[in-house]
Amino acid sequence: MKSGLKVFDEIPKWNVVAWTNLIAGYVNNDCATEAIRVFKDVESLNVEPNEITLVHVLVTCARSRDLGTGKLVHRCSPTRL
Repeated sequence: MKSGLKVFDEIPKWNVVAWTNLIAGYVNNDCATEAIRVFKDVESLNVEPNEITLVHVLVTCARSRDLGTGKLVHRCSPTRL
């Protein structure tokens, strides 16, 4: 994750792909708290998450049993999911 964060910090303009990859890195490294924190940061910056972002966050919500954030993700989900 150190290398991933370093790359993320070097990106001149963060977009949904960059944010999603950061969240995925945390999810894949069993860092649920950090993944959820980043997702909430994304929301506060008015970056619209895509389906891939939401899937990663739902995985971490399920693993950590974070029902509140899981409900937030479902509210963000487009109807086609």
